[in-house]
Amino acid sequence: MRIAVPPAESFTSSLPVAVLATETVHEVELPDTVPVVAEAVPTEPDPWRIARKLGASALVIGIGVSAYGLAQPEAAHASTTVPKLTRAQEKKMTTACGTDLATGHRGQVGPNAAIGPDEDTSRALIRAYRIGAKAGETDFNLDASGTWYSIHDSSVNRTTNGSGMVANKTDAQMNRLHTPDGSSVPSEQHLGQVYNHADNGKYAKQQRELVWELKPQPAAAQMGKKDIQNFVDVINQEGLHDVMSISSLSLHNLELVHEVDPTIPLQLIAPVGQSYNPSKVPSFISRLNVDYTHAMKSYGNFSHYIGAARAAGFSVSERLATTASQYVKFMLAGGKQLMLNKVAGYVQLCKQVLAKN
Repeated sequence: MRIAVPPAESFTSSLPVAVLATETVHEVELPDTVPVVAEAVPTEPDPWRIARKLGASALVIGIGVSAYGLAQPEAAHASTTVPKLTRAQEKKMTTACGTDLATGHRGQVGPNAAIGPDEDTSRALIRAYRIGAKAGETDFNLDASGTWYSIHDSSVNRTTNGSGMVANKTDAQMNRLHTPDGSSVPSEQHLGQVYNHADNGKYAKQQRELVWELKPQPAAAQMGKKDIQNFVDVINQEGLHDVMSISSLSLHNLELVHEVDPTIPLQLIAPVGQSYNPSKVPSFISRLNVDYTHAMKSYGNFSHYIGAARAAGFSVSERLATTASQYVKFMLAGGKQLMLNKVAGYVQLCKQVLAKN
């Protein structure tokens, strides 16, 4: 089969809208190991048809504001001003910028509020790496054929041209779907192959990390240990084991992964507004993922929570931080991974920090 790999490109907000909207792809030959069906011509949702009549620029705007919601895109003018730091803090930030994992949350959606790529697509993953992310996070749901697909919701309604539950769709049906920017919904194996081959294998050679989130499945889907085994098998077949960590809101999902392969690092995600007591988390978990806005209330601040997590043997990652000040607070407190919707903002922050030291 042939697999589409996003081309190398620069990522500046000055790129013409039409150029970014019509991004081409390079193709490389890969073994025919992913379920493939003839691509049907999809029916465009109404907002797309209307926008096309108005021209390319309107198309981009229509996609950006349509009901097909995306992960928080890169803000065009996100604040990256470094807060005032002591010399000791500057040194600590210098170390953190070199070692902490800036992770593209659902890939990199952007580079600005009006333009894709769409979340959880191969284009979004690779763009995150190109901008400077050290890791890429994406979400997986299980279809009726037993294949895992990179899609955030249990339903395909929000992010694709289709409707219905992922758990009720076959591989053939999943392969006919596309997102507003025209991207396919990649299977786990397809995404692994893109990671290995994009930009001449650059990110695989650099061992950029992957964080693959197993979404809690609908009860009717009846996911079991066999499905988790298949998920882990693909990771090993594509040679991703050493760059992989698996995350989930479901402790049960992570328990199954640990039973199948106890060597894969696991991240337990706390629901928005909550934080797990580190002393009560099973020891096979490697990292706790919490949201910046709410999760620290019961601990007072990041330093207290991260200290408690470290004492219990866990590192901490966070999501929903959006400003330079929040990044700095988390990093100075000893956090180890930022799940970023604004990768470029973080990269710019670190450039400023490193330039001063």
